[in-house]
Amino acid sequence: MKEGYFTTYIQESAEGPARKYYQITVKGREYQAILLEEWTRFVRGVNTLIGKGAAA
Repeated sequence: MKEGYFTTYIQESAEGPARKYYQITVKGREYQAILLEEWTRFVRGVNTLIGKGAAA
């Protein structure tokens, strides 16, 4: 939580203990986009390797 990617709050519940909720921040969405791009590059690389392996 120190990074500021999300905020949390606790809300009382009529059906049991209080519940903790999370909400992504603008900074969190920006970081999510970076991670998604990294993941996409990784998947492309793996798919390239798999494709080369299938061609051999």
